[in-house]
Amino acid sequence: VTGVQTCALPIFVLGDHFSQRGRSWNPLDYLDPSGSLAGLFFMFGWPHRADFDRRMFKNPKMDEWRLYLSASVFNFLLALIGILLLFMLSLISVHLPQFIARNLGLVFSMFAATNLMISIYSFLPFFPLPGYDLLYRNLSPVSRHKLDHYRSVTMLILMVILFLFGHVLAAPVSALLSILLKTNPFLLTSVSLVIASWLFLVELKARAKD
Repeated sequence: VTGVQTCALPIFVLGDHFSQRGRSWNPLDYLDPSGSLAGLFFMFGWPHRADFDRRMFKNPKMDEWRLYLSASVFNFLLALIGILLLFMLSLISVHLPQFIARNLGLVFSMFAATNLMISIYSFLPFFPLPGYDLLYRNLSPVSRHKLDHYRSVTMLILMVILFLFGHVLAAPVSALLSILLKTNPFLLTSVSLVIASWLFLVELKARAKD
């Protein structure tokens, strides 16, 4: 489950300091301890905060949105992969011991649901979600200073929402997951390939200005 915390992997060469010092493909480099625990308990989490210099972007505002949007789309891609793994499991489950097939099904289902939930809700304006950083970076210096005083408060609000209203957040995710599970797997595979091509052939070719 904690593997899904690679979801917001800042691999896009748009001024990201991770990329500047050499991209790491080790998922542990992007894990956030509290975000991983939240993923286990609430099926919702967050990665290590991306460290980038907005001034190094070709188009600062647009490229920053691209960075966060691409991370969210990457989550959706992982959710589709989890669903395709469930489909493959259904084809070979008769050849596996029942307890192995059942446990693999639970893991793949949780993997898909968690990534889908993160993809949908990562833009909520609460620390330490990407949505908070996006809001913070687009405020005036005075507003940033004020918001920074309430950083811990926004995190507390997020924890309360996840604890008390997690089932409300999960309802639309479960509905969408049910629809995707009923979708033709060949269509899901085609969509996954299109998304992967966009992420890894288009986004990875983006370059920071000299």
